[in-house]
Amino acid sequence: MNARRVSAAAGVVFAAMKTRQTATGIAAALEAAGLLQSPESAAEQLELLRQRDAFRDQRNSVFATNEELLLRVERADLERLQTENDNRTLARRIAELEATLSRIGARAEQRHLLDPLDHVLEHLADERPVLTEEQARRIERDRPETTTAHDCTTPLSRLLACGHCPHQVCEDCGRCPHTCGCSVLAVTS
Repeated sequence: MNARRVSAAAGVVFAAMKTRQTATGIAAALEAAGLLQSPESAAEQLELLRQRDAFRDQRNSVFATNEELLLRVERADLERLQTENDNRTLARRIAELEATLSRIGARAEQRHLLDPLDHVLEHLADERPVLTEEQARRIERDRPETTTAHDCTTPLSRLLACGHCPHQVCEDCGRCPHTCGCSVLAVTS
């Protein structure tokens, strides 16, 4: 016997007797207080309490799982937003750099269009010089693999010392075989 239950039952019986209740009223008061139970109803009550606790634990675990799932979804959303923002930032930066490059290209094109020397050099690069027969003959005779570098057949024995064209010349004509037109400044034998 549980002493606590006995004292609780005594308190209920004493309160019921003060209000001059009959024995049935006292039993009803004990039943209402949950102190008048058969062993079957007590076992049933304990089973219901156990089931209630099991349902509460199950509910709490479902809530915990739901909270975990919600946190996972929130993390995934944050990562997605961060990635999108990074991609947007990168796309903006790429657009800025492309705009800068196009401005630089436009400035270079403007400079090219405004500079007359660029046009002259461009035209010169496109045009090949047309050689006359005389120029072609001079180029042919000035090649180092030829034995004589000019029209004469006399061997070459003198050197030009003009600084930019030190070649041998013919003793007879004293002419520079190249097209530079330099004269004999120093003659060595």
